[in-house]
Order: sequence, then structure tokens, then C-alpha cells
Amino acid sequence: MAFTLTPSDYTILAVDDKPLNLRLLREMLEEEDFCVVEASDGVQALERARDTEQRPDIILLDINMPKVGGIEVCRQLKADADTQNIPIIFVSGVNELDEKIQAFVEGAVDYITKPFQVEEVIARVTTHLTVRNLQKVLEQQIEALQRTQTELEASNLELARLSVQDGLTGLYNRRYLDENLRSVFSRTKRYGKSLSVMICDIDDFKRINDTLSHEVGDKVIRQVAHILQDEVRDADIVARYGGEEFVIVFPETLASHAAIVCERIRQHVEQNAWEEVAQGLQVTLSLGLTSDISVENHERMLAAADEKLYRAKEAGKNRLEW
Repeated sequence: MAFTLTPSDYTILAVDDKPLNLRLLREMLEEEDFCVVEASDGVQALERARDTEQRPDIILLDINMPKVGGIEVCRQLKADADTQNIPIIFVSGVNELDEKIQAFVEGAVDYITKPFQVEEVIARVTTHLTVRNLQKVLEQQIEALQRTQTELEASNLELARLSVQDGLTGLYNRRYLDENLRSVFSRTKRYGKSLSVMICDIDDFKRINDTLSHEVGDKVIRQVAHILQDEVRDADIVARYGGEEFVIVFPETLASHAAIVCERIRQHVEQNAWEEVAQGLQVTLSLGLTSDISVENHERMLAAADEKLYRAKEAGKNRLEW
């Protein structure tokens, strides 16, 4: 990304206990259209550097000052997360190597010796503002990449969720059911555990759609799905198998125990306040349950449960066959 330095966009904090030095710094910087803020001692320097409304983009800092010296000001600013990235250029009348080394150790980016030359001050300020601006651009790019990565991860999670979730009910879909029932069936056979599978169907659902509307039909499907989900354990798998068909997988569960849950579901659906959904609406379920794991695969087990469902329909509906 290209960068063009516009001095008026930047605020420089000039810190010196000598009024003459401050005036010279202000005049030379304002001549270049920089915005200049002054501080005459270390205490003022800390206050103005922390001013959130006009935080400086760079600081020209005298080393030898009363109250709080420049080195200490630098140390405190670099220890503060809000000000640690502000470039600090020390301005000193002392041209000693030890002092320069200490300035850089404390975090200064540059060191100018008094009496300073206008061209040198402007060149160094411009250079470090350019570097700082490029750092900001890089930080923004990194933040943008991180946001993009986070958004991508969220999108991938959402896609993964949608790939296994039924859009109308929020239950697992047939794809998820098939993959997980295959896995559960295999583990059950391998370790000699028990497994029960139930398939149920909303009785006379076509009549509900034809006489009361597809909107009411969708509400019925969602409400039945909610009842199914409420009645099972976290370990059980509840899926929408087809239009008005649902499947529940009960891992490590005997048929007699699963039958209790299924009967409770049947009664719950029958006794639900369907009149609140639509006047004259009544909903019942027919259910088929199997626990026969002697079949060759999970598909045959599901087919066995479906055969029991067919028998429930033939026997008058609103019943469980197992």
C-alpha cells in the first residue's frame, strides 16, 4: 500500500523545559504544517502523551528536565499499552555515548543533539512518522487478515452445521443419521452392546396440509421435532428422516427401555395443545421400534423399524409397535 505523508495529519509532542527550545521546535515544525503540542516538563509530557483526544504521533523529548526526566518519561510510556508504540526521539545537549545507549535501551527510535538543525529534525521526524505509518498499515492488514480468518472459520463451522442439520426443524438430517447410525451399529456389534432404533410418522399428515395449509403442516413438524428432542437423552440421536418422518437412535439401550420413551413421546404428541396451532387440529404419531442387531447392517436395522411402523399404521395408527 502506497503511503504519502501529509504533515497536517500528524501531531507532534515537543517536550523541553527551555521555552526557547520549545519555540524553535514549534516554529520549524509548524513551518512544515505539522500540528504541535508542547510540554515543559516530564509530568506534562506524560499527561499529553496519554490524552486520548489528541494523542501524539511522535514525541520529541528532552532528556534533562526537572520533576521527571526524559528517560523516566520514556520508560513509563513504553510500559503503557496505550502509548508504547509512539515513536520517541530524544533531544539532548549531551552528546555522550552512554546516554545515547540508555536512550535506545529504554525504547527511543532516534537521538538528536542540541543545538539541532532544522533540516535534521524535519528529516528524522518525517522518516520515523513514515515508518510508524507503515507499521500501522501493516497492523491493519494483519487485523484484517485475522478478521478474515475468523470469519472464514465461522463460515466453515456454519457450513458444517448446515450440512448435517435439517433446515425446518433444526434436528439432524438424513445424511447425518446415516453416517452416525452406521458408526453406532458397528460399535454395538463389535462390543456386544444393545441398540434400539425408532422410526415414527405423523398420522394423516397429508390431510393436515390439504385442509389446514402447508404453513400449519410446517408448524406441526417443528412442534413434533421439539417434543422428540425434549424427551430423549443427550446421547440419543434425533433426526428428521423425511417429510413427516423422524428417527431416534438409542445407543446402549434395550428395546424395553426405549419403548418407555417412545410411548411417552406418543402420549405427549397426542395430548399436546394443538388447538393453539390451528382450530380443530389433532396430531398423533405411529411408531416402530427395533433392537435387533443380528441384521447385516444399519440399513437393515432401520428397515426393520420401518416394518414395525407399517404394522402400527395397519393396526389403526397412534400406536407403538416393537
